[in-house]
Amino acid sequence: MCRKLEELGFGHEDRVDLEICVSEALQNAQNYTLENKPGEKVYVNVFLTKNLALFGMSASGKPYDIKKAVHSIRTADEELFRKSGRGTFIMANCCDLFYVSRDGNDTEILLGKIAS
Repeated sequence: MCRKLEELGFGHEDRVDLEICVSEALQNAQNYTLENKPGEKVYVNVFLTKNLALFGMSASGKPYDIKKAVHSIRTADEELFRKSGRGTFIMANCCDLFYVSRDGNDTEILLGKIAS
């Protein structure tokens, strides 16, 4: 995927940001939404075009705690070395688009990056 992003105009820093954010979103889905249950699935949609990358991830399970996520973004500077909550801060700050949607037990995260 990194090679394709490079072909589409994404520099090294943008590619690293995306790799970290997508990895973090998948880890969060597995660890928190799916609670590491075997056989559960995370669905991933990818849209790549010149200078634009979008990654959508969805899973059903434990709902995403939006209030906790907002708190982690707002307080990350104060508590950067805390045990959890840094991933949301990282995704929100390294992507140009960070959107979370929750409907019952379904959680969707959309990450977007515009090549700089």
